Amino acid sequence: MPGHLAVTCRARRGPPPLDRARPQLEAGRVPAVDRLRLFIIIGVIAVHAAASYVVQVGWYVEQRSAGPVAVLVFSVPVYAGLIFGLAPLFFLSGWWSAESIRRHGAARYLGRRMVRLGLPLAAYVVLIGPLAAWLGSRVAGVASPLSSFVLAPIGRRDVGPMWFVAALLVFSLCYAVARSVRPGRPRPHGRPVRLFWLGVLVLAVLDFAVWLHWGYLAPGPWSVNIAHWPQSGIAFAAGAVAAERDWLPELPASLRRTAPRGLGLGLLALLGLAAATIGAGGDYTDLASGWHWQAAAFAICDGVISLALCLWLVAMFVSRWNAPLPGWAAATSRGSYAAYLLHPVVLAALSLAIAGLAWPAEAEFAAVAGIGITLSLALGSVAARLPWVRAVL
Repeated sequence: MPGHLAVTCRARRGPPPLDRARPQLEAGRVPAVDRLRLFIIIGVIAVHAAASYVVQVGWYVEQRSAGPVAVLVFSVPVYAGLIFGLAPLFFLSGWWSAESIRRHGAARYLGRRMVRLGLPLAAYVVLIGPLAAWLGSRVAGVASPLSSFVLAPIGRRDVGPMWFVAALLVFSLCYAVARSVRPGRPRPHGRPVRLFWLGVLVLAVLDFAVWLHWGYLAPGPWSVNIAHWPQSGIAFAAGAVAAERDWLPELPASLRRTAPRGLGLGLLALLGLAAATIGAGGDYTDLASGWHWQAAAFAICDGVISLALCLWLVAMFVSRWNAPLPGWAAATSRGSYAAYLLHPVVLAALSLAIAGLAWPAEAEFAAVAGIGITLSLALGSVAARLPWVRAVL
């Protein structure tokens, strides 16, 4: 993810003064956030490897022949990651955005975001995505030339995993315009738990309304995953609110108590909802679209789990894993955005390399995931050292 997705943090002996924490935030050197970003990106790469061999999720390579045990073991974490896994990164981005606008103003902030988000998105749509799709077709035994993918009409392309960047670009534009019209002011802490539940309610309403037109399982135009945008937008807004109200580096005690409780209750409610739907013989698509009580309940669960997960992960990483990163880990973290950008090509190339081996799907998944994570991070780290790449990524 973008290397500037950084936040202030709390050291083990207490929160640092804000005037010292904010320069760290701007420089993107907060160890806890670097670790959290890296942790999520590793999870994204693993989920996409599982989509190739184990779990029924659309991806560039689809060679799924894993046994029922593997499918059962991996389905829950993979689907949970797909539904909720990127919300903390949107939260961190909103947090950094508020700090950046406070320091540099809305116009300069937006200019940076257009470069940092817009150029990689264009590069993916024009070249990286078509290359990954071509490699996937080769794995499937289709001998189409690379030019047929690179020169395909815009309407036949998609943004793939870069939907995250497309959404973030839109949210950044909206936030910059809003703060140009009405600059943010320092605000009191207020009632954070009340705002948490207000965010849950707004997210649930937006979810249900959007899912009426774009079902949760429908990718939308160019695969931008519009059904995920309410969750992503509210997470982004929550991060901005947290920065504007100075709730961080240390979350208010009431939020530190509410986050794990909300996360646990939300997960239990979601499991109960799934069990009730299956037990009643309902269609799982009722959870994700249409005028169904299941969709409304799922929307509420999405709001609770997403926002609670953002707060819980940030608080946990800040309190437990905030020691300075070793040199290699710091370099890997700096290259994590480039790794995210390149990992579809890396995974597809690895799948093509082992396509002729008579391995079970579980072994192929293990090999592609393990090597793919390592190679993607290594390539991202190398790319981030190039001056012309570092200026963008």
